[in-house]
Amino acid sequence: MEKLYILCAHLNEIPDCKKDQIILKNSPLCKAGSSGLSTAPHLHFETHFAKNWDLYFEARSIDPIIVFYYLLNQQ
Repeated sequence: MEKLYILCAHLNEIPDCKKDQIILKNSPLCKAGSSGLSTAPHLHFETHFAKNWDLYFEARSIDPIIVFYYLLNQQ
C-alpha cells in the first residue's frame, strides 16, 4: 500500500517530526525560510505517493493542489 509523503525544503527551522509520522489535521508542518541564493523566504512543497520513502526514485509525484482539495473535502 502506498502512503502520502510530503517534502518541504528551504525551511526556517527543521520541524520536530520523525520518518513515517502521521500528521494530524490543522497541524503546522513547517516555517518557510530562505536558503542558498534565494532573495526571500519561500517554501518548496512536494507531495509523493510511494510504498517506501527510501525508494524515492520509484515515488509518484502528485500535484499538492489535488492533495489539499481532497483533504479539505473530507468529512
